[in-house]
Amino acid sequence: MSDFVLIVSPDVYKMPTVEPYCLAAEAALRMGHVEFTKEVEVTDRAVPRLKGERNVWSAREGFENVLDNVVLVTRSPFAKEEAKLTEEQKVVKKAFATLCENELTPVVEWILAGDDAALTRTLTEYRKKFSAFRRYILPNSESRLQAMHANIKNSNLDGDEVIKILDKVCSALADQLGNSTWMLGTTAPTVLDAIVFGFIGCLLYPAGTASRRCAQHLISSYPSLVAYMEATRQRFFEVYSLSFFLRRSETDQTEPAPPPSGSLCSSTCCLATTASIAYFLTLQFDQIQNILRDLE
Repeated sequence: MSDFVLIVSPDVYKMPTVEPYCLAAEAALRMGHVEFTKEVEVTDRAVPRLKGERNVWSAREGFENVLDNVVLVTRSPFAKEEAKLTEEQKVVKKAFATLCENELTPVVEWILAGDDAALTRTLTEYRKKFSAFRRYILPNSESRLQAMHANIKNSNLDGDEVIKILDKVCSALADQLGNSTWMLGTTAPTVLDAIVFGFIGCLLYPAGTASRRCAQHLISSYPSLVAYMEATRQRFFEVYSLSFFLRRSETDQTEPAPPPSGSLCSSTCCLATTASIAYFLTLQFDQIQNILRDLE
């Protein structure tokens, strides 16, 4: 019997979700080694919540509701690590969580619906994935994408501006990470690590061409941050692969095997120390360069 049932939107672009706080909520449960299953629900709002929760008005509030419940699971190492944070660490956590939300939300929306081609591609992906949920309100999800598209056009956000935003956020994150395994220099992941994985993961891992420029820039400019993301992915998410989507051709329709709901990958594939992250970078440098050459 699972401790929780996490309500999520359908997976798209070969991701568990392309909604940052939904991905962060799943990461938090996995990081806390909390047993859970997932149920799919299509609504007009992409808000993570646990089964039985109501009156969730925003993605952040939904994420915080999930965390509140995780903290109640006293055996969760995730909750125990949060309890040990100093006041200074709490301030840093809040500052970086706000930075990710304010600066990267428009970037995720740009990937999904930044121009006509991206909007068409995402609408097609949504319709394909949502076709099994006709009794729900797919038109509202489409309207939400249309609204994203209109807002981005009005803001004049383009690819060059997106790279500037990435540099602002990722340079700060890389500096904060330094040589540590986790963002706050702790011995186990915290809420901030879940949030960073949620936002950066939605830029690095989606198998769509609109995200490739972001992914290429992250790989070439912030290798330590990419190594941190890969260490987290390999430890807690077992199927979503950086090299898989970067090498995938536009016509390749091969689907990866879906991960078991709520399962955790073997600890043997974990790169959970600073030394192992450095080793990972050494091993992957040539491969990353080859991937980038393939995409040129």
